[in-house]
Amino acid sequence: MKKVVDVFDVADLPIINARANTIVFKDNAYDETLSNCDENVVNGYDISMLKYDGKIYSMQVDVHHSFKLPLHFIFIGRSESDDKNIFNLNVCVNDDCNADFFVSIVDLEKSSMRICIDFSIGGNCSISEKILCANDKDSTYKIDLHNRHKKSNSDLDVVARGIVSGKSSTEFNMQIDAEKNLEKIVSRETIKVLKLSDDAVFKSTPSIVCETENAKINHGFALSGFDKNEIYFLQSRGISKIESENILKDAFVASLQK
Repeated sequence: MKKVVDVFDVADLPIINARANTIVFKDNAYDETLSNCDENVVNGYDISMLKYDGKIYSMQVDVHHSFKLPLHFIFIGRSESDDKNIFNLNVCVNDDCNADFFVSIVDLEKSSMRICIDFSIGGNCSISEKILCANDKDSTYKIDLHNRHKKSNSDLDVVARGIVSGKSSTEFNMQIDAEKNLEKIVSRETIKVLKLSDDAVFKSTPSIVCETENAKINHGFALSGFDKNEIYFLQSRGISKIESENILKDAFVASLQK
């Protein structure tokens, strides 16, 4: 099967690339980075914590109102070991931010990943989170995404795309919190999943903890395989079945950009 994320060699990406606004999580790559990490404000965000305690890789990112460019987090699975590929990401979005975040979760080989992502959202913020979870190496993913509205006047839009094939298994839990007495809270979550085999599993559990009445929060989920009519249409134009499937898969991923 064609790799979904193949526009770059993710294995060779640096941990922190300020020019590209890219931060990469991968095992066995933190030792040399921890002592050389530049913790100054770069392009409107500050990496205030980066550590590895022998089992869990953790990072704290603070985003400031001067933040302009999208920030891309990439999680890479390369091992089935239970004591590797455990990642914690905490993002604190300060007041008056309009920020776009991209999260890509990919496997270079069969792996097991446990990922916890926590966004704390300040006031007068407009936040977009676009998430791609590509599991096509029979890997096992468990992902917890937690968005916390901490102050009034915050708008959050979460769009996720998942792909599972073979015997891959993905569990994707999403939670939204809105604290008491907040005003004008808006949150939207949408997940679409492309399931490419009968043995593949994708589970999603939404959770909403809303302690304020002035909030609009919704969650949507859809799971499907390839559209047979679309496959037939492409094949009728002389495109092979495998190429047709790759075209539709690429279009599915590209829909995140809309």
